[in-house]
Amino acid sequence: IPHVTHDTCNTPHATHDMDNIDRMNEQTTEARDRVYGKRQVLASHPMYDTNVRQDEDHLEPEQFRALQSAVTRVEMEESVRHYLLMLIQATRQDERLMLGASPRASLSLYRAAQALAFIRGRSYVLPDDIRELLPNVLAHRLIVKEEALYAGDTAESILSNLLGTIPVPIDKKR
Repeated sequence: IPHVTHDTCNTPHATHDMDNIDRMNEQTTEARDRVYGKRQVLASHPMYDTNVRQDEDHLEPEQFRALQSAVTRVEMEESVRHYLLMLIQATRQDERLMLGASPRASLSLYRAAQALAFIRGRSYVLPDDIRELLPNVLAHRLIVKEEALYAGDTAESILSNLLGTIPVPIDKKR
């Protein structure tokens, strides 16, 4: 049974993930066009071998699976992976949280970072990808203690604070 949050109606965390990613993807037409253009370049990139023609306006199921597979080939350096795990561990140790990020949450953050790097035309994840996605992927998964809520803390503010305390690895790919 998926963990359910108690909002207006009880919904599984996976639904919140999709809602948060949808909100994050609200972009201007120009930004969407840039992403679409990058997708066209990536789709024809030999590393990805996705078999997607540049003039297509929809994907067949096998093309979609090829793009999914290409995302899983986006690399994450050991230092960036360690950074991600340090952030996850910090949520588990923070005294303001009753429940920190789960192993499934860390996997979701890992996969979302790969997808973001792919969309942005890179074959590797940057620490900035993780920093950008962290609140959208984790905030709804954390349970903040009542005393922290009364003190004005939210899951988002706690995550922002944690981002300021964990050293960002030096990026060797830029």
